[in-house]
Amino acid sequence: MSTSSFWSGPMRGGAPSAEQAASMAGLLAAGNLFEKVVGALALGDQDKARRMATQVARRPFDDFEEVWPGPAAAHYALFELVTDTVRELAEDDDTWVDALAHVASEVSGRQLDELHHLAAVLHQDSHMLGIGQTEAARLKALASGADAKAWPGDAVSEDEHGDYVLELAQLKLALQARLLDVLA
Repeated sequence: MSTSSFWSGPMRGGAPSAEQAASMAGLLAAGNLFEKVVGALALGDQDKARRMATQVARRPFDDFEEVWPGPAAAHYALFELVTDTVRELAEDDDTWVDALAHVASEVSGRQLDELHHLAAVLHQDSHMLGIGQTEAARLKALASGADAKAWPGDAVSEDEHGDYVLELAQLKLALQARLLDVLA
């Protein structure tokens, strides 16, 4: 049995409980809405992006996972973007860490906190993700002391969730652009 930085507890074999299935469905819906925020930003439609960010931020608290689905889905989308990129690169290719460091040098505030946390999570889960020791050491430095178990989104008040989701969507676009350069 293993645990994940993004799922509340151990995953056992068999079908999920009804409560877990409802939670997963809610998080999936929030993830789909978050991708619409990212898509609107990519097209330059700031008004639509803000409306969609507000909509995803209004999703009710998930008692099973003990998270707000909107910010949690945005947070997970960043993790997934990076880990998907890592899987596509050769084992010894650490240019993706350069991309993370570059984006970290261009952002501040909550976006930088999120990147530090992401680096901490990737460092913590490096063995499970197939991340080499050199990359893991660089991630630890990039984390700047962030705690992998203390997600920065937990400190964001409920009335700021829409802005936070929008900030993470902007961060995803920046990361996506740098990571696409790495894959090219």
